[in-house]
Amino acid sequence: MTAAPPTLPVSRWRRATASIGGAVVARIVGVICALVQVPLALHLLGIEGFGAWAILGTTAGLVVLLDGGTGFALQNAVSEAAARHDSAKIAALVGSVLRLQCVAGLAFAAVGALAWTFAAPRLAPWFASVGGNAAGGWLEFVALMALVQVAALPCFLAGRLAFALQSGWLVAVHTATTNLLTLLLTLAATAGHWSPHRFVALACLIPLALNVALFAWLRRRWTSPAAPAAPPGNRWRESWAWSRRGLVFWVPQAASTLHQQLPQAVVAAIAGPAAVAPFALLARLFNFTTMPQQSWLESIWPALTDAYARGDTAWARVAVRRTLLVVAGGAVLPLVLSPWWAPPLLSWWTQLPGTAFPPELLRAMSLSLAASLMLAPVSVWLNARGRPHGQSIYGTIAIVILLVTLPRAVALGGAAAAPLVTLAVTAGLLVPAMVIDLAITQRIVLKSR
Repeated sequence: MTAAPPTLPVSRWRRATASIGGAVVARIVGVICALVQVPLALHLLGIEGFGAWAILGTTAGLVVLLDGGTGFALQNAVSEAAARHDSAKIAALVGSVLRLQCVAGLAFAAVGALAWTFAAPRLAPWFASVGGNAAGGWLEFVALMALVQVAALPCFLAGRLAFALQSGWLVAVHTATTNLLTLLLTLAATAGHWSPHRFVALACLIPLALNVALFAWLRRRWTSPAAPAAPPGNRWRESWAWSRRGLVFWVPQAASTLHQQLPQAVVAAIAGPAAVAPFALLARLFNFTTMPQQSWLESIWPALTDAYARGDTAWARVAVRRTLLVVAGGAVLPLVLSPWWAPPLLSWWTQLPGTAFPPELLRAMSLSLAASLMLAPVSVWLNARGRPHGQSIYGTIAIVILLVTLPRAVALGGAAAAPLVTLAVTAGLLVPAMVIDLAITQRIVLKSR
């Protein structure tokens, strides 16, 4: 008993550093793959096809919002159950949320298909007006693949479970494997002169298939033959109860996801797929820069939840301070300096002229992402404490502002206006609101001791 407590902090750091180490390896693999893949994909797909592929990548990022926050709520609950070594509880929790997400994915896909049936005749003229190749069938193809991603909503639960079990390195393996398989797919498509639609369809299915494999592998870690079965009459009742429990996590999740994905989606909606290509290439470059820090944030969340479940607040304070240093030094500083190092790298990487990447777009995207990342450690701390209620309030306000102002801003100012709006929302609303939320939460925690 006396030796156990000192080993717990060491074990947490070991798992967290394994996650960040895996993310670094995944970034290296991703950079190497992208160096070869992006020029080939641009040649194979053209600007419009590459933009369609980028739109589907954005769709995959937005699909997770359809889970109603149940994924993040499950992450906290599984982390607490894992701290108690309660595999039966983990199995029951995962089963409840998985049933709910299966129903939600199929329901949303059916509603989307019905909406598309009525919207398609009106969208075709718009697609042609923004320079889209309606004869190439990209509009119908993107809609079809988006519906497939929506129906596959439960697949995205695998990553949340990996982080909940403090095995974030598995997500890094998933990312690296996805990059490698997509590169091999690109080489095969280029050599075999595949149709662009065939290539994009298979490229979108690769991460979904790997998510299924990851979920199946994780399931073996908590499956216990001796675990008592849940009463059959309560299973669906528990599933629907999660729909309410997840709402408190959903608004902060929606605000963060929309902050990252909505600008690109709005650019696609206003200016068409071809205009998304420079935006998507810049986003991919910055993703390489911030991937290890993002993985660190996702890994430290369940570690903090574990620490608070065990009453180890000293470890939690050290972890939060280190997280601030990791994010500031490893991500924010390179992003702020990106106007100096990014342009030559982009021109060499994509073989596109420098005019394809407007300096104002680069500066706006880098500053907006840097500002969002600086808030991430505070958000992780609040979520790990199970107190994201304040984020629900100002997150809702941020969502409304983005939905109302982004389309008009892009229509008037072009693609660069989208990240400028997100930067203004971050600086003017999210920063002061989160500072107040942090102070209130800290007082509540101190009084509860």
